[in-house]
Amino acid sequence: MNNKPTLQWNNTIFVLPMSQKLKNAVIVHGPGRSGTTLLDNILSRHQEFYWISGYVNKYPRHPELSYLNRLTRNTKIDSKFRDNRFLPKPNEAYNFWSSYLSDFNADKSQPASETEIGKCLNTLKSIKQYASGERFITKLTGAARANFIDALFEDPTIVWIDRDPQAVIMSYHKQKWFYRDREEDRLKRSNKQLIEEYADYLENIIAQKKTLSKFQFVQLFYEDLIADQSKFFLNLCDQLGLEYNRNFEELVNSWSIYTGANQSYLSKLNEEEKALLKQRSESIALAMGYK
Repeated sequence: MNNKPTLQWNNTIFVLPMSQKLKNAVIVHGPGRSGTTLLDNILSRHQEFYWISGYVNKYPRHPELSYLNRLTRNTKIDSKFRDNRFLPKPNEAYNFWSSYLSDFNADKSQPASETEIGKCLNTLKSIKQYASGERFITKLTGAARANFIDALFEDPTIVWIDRDPQAVIMSYHKQKWFYRDREEDRLKRSNKQLIEEYADYLENIIAQKKTLSKFQFVQLFYEDLIADQSKFFLNLCDQLGLEYNRNFEELVNSWSIYTGANQSYLSKLNEEEKALLKQRSESIALAMGYK
């Protein structure tokens, strides 16, 4: 009897030895503009983790660049040069993933081939050797990509963060999502039309969260993070089986976090637009788990 884990797509079965997968990885996940970058930047600095840097994302065939990640182990260096663009930082790494895994950036649930998965895993294991750390951490946003996660990781934990949907929708608006290279098309749309479009997109992302329920799942909220960052990461470390030691506590408390972002959009809308935003956000907030 074959006890090896399998993935199936269009009647094609991929048999992957469990021993080849990365164990106990953490995937920081959630809708874009929900605090995933802030959460990932801080959590990834924990001494237990190794990660894909911006350097390796740019040069995916050179995992040896991960040796530079060790610079962030030094708290003084990290705090002093945190905003320096040359200091390696955790990266969402879509260029890295798409260079190894077909259709990773496409809106599909199809897993990559066993050959692609094997090459990707070998590189991730090389990153571990160069960077140091026992557990892999990465950040994903948008599409759930449950099949890719399942193909690469054994017993991963999804750390999902949600944020007030009104703030998320208006952050999409401010960042000109989907229209950064199509300004003329954007100008043809009213604020109401953009609110509807972004609300539909966010609703779809939240619906996809259900496909991740087969993994260990930690639900977080951005509002808790900005309210008390020390308590937030203390609780999160406990949930992830991480030591909340003095070095990590100092790093967490050294992070300057702006707490007024959720209300900054209010001046950009008239009363009618605010009413629409609130109405579209209510059901999304309930689906997220807000009371």
